[in-house]
Amino acid sequence: MVENRPVLTGIEAVFIDLDDTLWDFTASSAVALRHVYDTYCIERWSGAYDVFRDLYKAKNKELEQLNVQLQYANRAKSIFLSNMSHDIRTPMNAVLGFTTLAAEHVEDTELVRDYLSKILYAGKHLLSLINDILDMSRIESGKLHLEETETNLSDVLTNI
Repeated sequence: MVENRPVLTGIEAVFIDLDDTLWDFTASSAVALRHVYDTYCIERWSGAYDVFRDLYKAKNKELEQLNVQLQYANRAKSIFLSNMSHDIRTPMNAVLGFTTLAAEHVEDTELVRDYLSKILYAGKHLLSLINDILDMSRIESGKLHLEETETNLSDVLTNI
């Protein structure tokens, strides 16, 4: 405030000292100044709101994409488990069935040997499935690294 000018109170005038400059506002000018200030604040808030809205939309879109990926992964897991339960049950039923048959025909050694060879084959197949499941789990968790090597296809197909 400048000391040589009287300060009027109320709606008559408002004196503001800004950067060593005296501004003399009448009541209507003060209202106009308040409107400018309010508009500036609203525009700043509006700008901040726009930024937050855009960030929210981007994050929401990212979460929607993640949700789609998770739903796809969940469906893939369900299909995998359905197939694996069938693939595991088949050799397990063979093991149990041929064990039961072998126990019923203990006196026929040739037949029991045939049952035992089928039990052994089903057991190896079951172990191979379980190892494959464990390998897939290790791959997903990053504990197993796949290495590409040349191989003879006929050798691979012979071992199946």
